[in-house]
Amino acid sequence: MDEELIVMDIIVNYIHTVCSFTRLLNDMCVRK
Repeated sequence: MDEELIVMDIIVNYIHTVCSFTRLLNDMCVRK
């Protein structure tokens, strides 16, 4: 596997995680 592909995969996973976490926080804030 190319290192560039691995880095891209890590970045994409990181972005998805941050987006999910942000959405979860937004849901909690809206419920309050």
